[in-house]
Amino acid sequence: MASYMCTFPAQYLDELWDVISTLPLIARLFDISLMNNAGNRAILVTGKGGIGKTHLLCDIVRDFVDKGIPAVLLLGDMFKGKDTVDNVIINWFQKGETIENFFAWLNEYGNQNNVYVPICIDAINEVDDNSYWNSNLPLIIAKAEAYSNIKIIVSCRSIYLEEYLDEEKIGGMLQVPHSGFDEMEVEALGSFCEYYGVNINYDTTCVPEFMNPLFLKMLCEIAIGKEDKTVVVEDIQTLMGEFFDVKNKIISKYYAEYFSVKDKVVSLALSAVTQYMAEHDRYSMTWFELRTVIAKVLAEFGIQEKTAGFIKLLISENLLREADEKGAEITFAYQKFYEYLYAQKYLDVEVEIIVEAVENKKITLGTLEMIQILFLRNTKEELISRIDNRIHGEVVETFMSGLYWRNVNEINEKTIAEIEKLLSSSNESDMRRVILGLIAIATKKDCAINAYYVHKKLSNMSSYRRDFILSLFLLKQYDQVKIISDTCERAIVLKHPTFAEDSILLWKIILCWGTGSNDIKLRDKASKGLTNLFRLYPLDMLKVINMFKDIDDDYIHERIWQAVYSSLIVLAEQKYVMPILEYIKNSIILVGIWPQNVLLRDYLRNIFEYAYYKGWCTEKEVILVRPPYRSKKHKVNKKFALQFKDRFSSLFWNCQESDFAIYTIPSEVENYGVTKKDVGLMIFEDIVKSGYKPCINYDKSIDYTYGSLRSRDEQVERIGKKYQKIYLYRELGNIYDNYKYSPRFRYSDIELVCPEQGNSLRDIDLTVMPQSNNFIGTKLVYPFYRYCKWNDITWFKNNDVERYIPNLIGCNYEGEEYYMLQGYLASKEVGKKAFREVWMQVRTYLYTKDKKNDLLKWFEKKRF
Repeated sequence: MASYMCTFPAQYLDELWDVISTLPLIARLFDISLMNNAGNRAILVTGKGGIGKTHLLCDIVRDFVDKGIPAVLLLGDMFKGKDTVDNVIINWFQKGETIENFFAWLNEYGNQNNVYVPICIDAINEVDDNSYWNSNLPLIIAKAEAYSNIKIIVSCRSIYLEEYLDEEKIGGMLQVPHSGFDEMEVEALGSFCEYYGVNINYDTTCVPEFMNPLFLKMLCEIAIGKEDKTVVVEDIQTLMGEFFDVKNKIISKYYAEYFSVKDKVVSLALSAVTQYMAEHDRYSMTWFELRTVIAKVLAEFGIQEKTAGFIKLLISENLLREADEKGAEITFAYQKFYEYLYAQKYLDVEVEIIVEAVENKKITLGTLEMIQILFLRNTKEELISRIDNRIHGEVVETFMSGLYWRNVNEINEKTIAEIEKLLSSSNESDMRRVILGLIAIATKKDCAINAYYVHKKLSNMSSYRRDFILSLFLLKQYDQVKIISDTCERAIVLKHPTFAEDSILLWKIILCWGTGSNDIKLRDKASKGLTNLFRLYPLDMLKVINMFKDIDDDYIHERIWQAVYSSLIVLAEQKYVMPILEYIKNSIILVGIWPQNVLLRDYLRNIFEYAYYKGWCTEKEVILVRPPYRSKKHKVNKKFALQFKDRFSSLFWNCQESDFAIYTIPSEVENYGVTKKDVGLMIFEDIVKSGYKPCINYDKSIDYTYGSLRSRDEQVERIGKKYQKIYLYRELGNIYDNYKYSPRFRYSDIELVCPEQGNSLRDIDLTVMPQSNNFIGTKLVYPFYRYCKWNDITWFKNNDVERYIPNLIGCNYEGEEYYMLQGYLASKEVGKKAFREVWMQVRTYLYTKDKKNDLLKWFEKKRF
């Protein structure tokens, strides 16, 4: 509750929870035990191709160089012929010197800066002679061991590790596996899209290949050449063709004298690999089988002797990869491409053969996705309509997940009919798959079942039925189902308007429905994502408002208007505010239909207050949106409560005795002649009459599963609790409008402007947007070296700290002067176990100039 005030210290409460959950990961990333455990051993970084090993070593070296400390980076293909490692290093860095002198020089830098100086050798598997490192690596490591501040770091692709290094050599090093973007795919995908200015649909983060940086890079490079800067992942065939074309151009350059780009040798080779694996009903093949297949393809061009080099290029360009950690077999780097090609084997077979293949696990679910797409193209029918219960679950799952890979005109009335059938079934698993599948393709433009379809289906439901369905499948799923969290997180972190506005509108629609969730994390994240999208794309705010204006869900209206209000403040531009003012005047003020919900009233009013503050509307206009408002009076009906309290006993207790009744209902209502219990009875009547009965048992199951009262899961809210809050905000409006204000305690203060009605009830402030800049204040750097020969007592008595304070108070940032108002500064001596430290606190107090003499007099004889 404390997070609602802009100036309150807990305004970043959500961010703090995120930081707390991330700290263990950060601790692992900065675990210095890695270096300590290495001792004098070298470090061996391993991983699949394209996983980021080269980038990692480059970053290590660049970080040292940026700090003015030398570091060494060599690439594997620099080591050729009979040149020893010593000679290669010296010839590149200090020609004519000895390796011992070079190491001694690096070691002294490391000693002075108290760091290990890295000597990085990347991709040792790029050497032609696979015996090279078995003899050379132990020698260079042995020479480096004499220098305590030098660390040898080498990298090798996992698939080649045993080919280039004996087991004994591997065991003598500290092996560090690199897993790419594992556990951070969303952040990586967002960074790639931002850097290249392209769009990769969020659902693709569910594919394991998106942990591979080079694969992401390739998709981005494909997207750059497109007008809408979007990878067409909706059409697997087009994506595959574009991917192969790019790789064909790269690989063909190495064999320009034997064939041209137009020969499409890469596609021929991969087709041959696919045919072989499909004929044997396999998803991988041995090295021998691969060499045999590729040799036959290259034999047509008379270069079968170049098979090994060609295979190496297919792997290095991420067309093929090792199928397992041992690297004993090879498969497609992007399995979805193979699954699509493999599915063609089942193009003209009987449905029964497909059923048997699934039952006998001859094909993966990914292949079944592709089979359904090809089946539709071939027969104009949906495979799911021809399947019995034997593989029903597998077909439903792949039917929905495969929609993402279809072209938009491959989703037709027959597809929709199957979706409608699944939605109306009593099978909860089917309904869950459909709902998550619809979210996954919600932002597909021109798709018959995108966010507009979802919006229409949800709009036609009663509020309690809708809440039950969404809660059943989305509650506590934010951290478990990637498509749910990605939809919100990517909206929150988006920094620039790089995507098409019509796609963003679809995104906003889905987020709006998320703001009505009884999963608090989903609700808050969706609200923040919506606010950020409004900030970046403000022109369709009214369109979103109008789309949801008839939806009977105050949670959604509260968050939409809160997002609009917050976005307008952040944007601070009149051209975006004026249309909203006109809408409020024409749709609410002039027709006299003012919302009873006090939060909605405040957001609508505050937009005018902000405009008035900026000089964009008149005082007369802003007075029209200030209290008092009018609404139909609702009186306490104790007879109703007596009649229904037994049938709705849990709800009645929650409205009369729970923390909600005691603490959430504000005591201010007693200034209007009603008690908290009276308000609770009004809320109870509202909820019962609104149709809550079908949710009673479901709410009991929520309490049973996630706890109740003060032991509840703080992310979870009962559906009844949602409506307790909604009707509380409405009843407060009723009380403020229709009951006489008779405060229990009189104040002498005169209120010139009516206060907000729902301010104390806010639990999230969307105007607090994440801020980022490069501002770095002054840093205390104490010259310990001047006093290194002094003993501690002599140094301690040297009262010289104050002389540094004036230089710490002010600093310049981007041409402007900044003054420190409060700070804690410290400087530690480096290089000693028992070190010295200087620290100071700075607290600044503002005082008017005319009181300067009084202040100076007060300072006399004071000791701080």
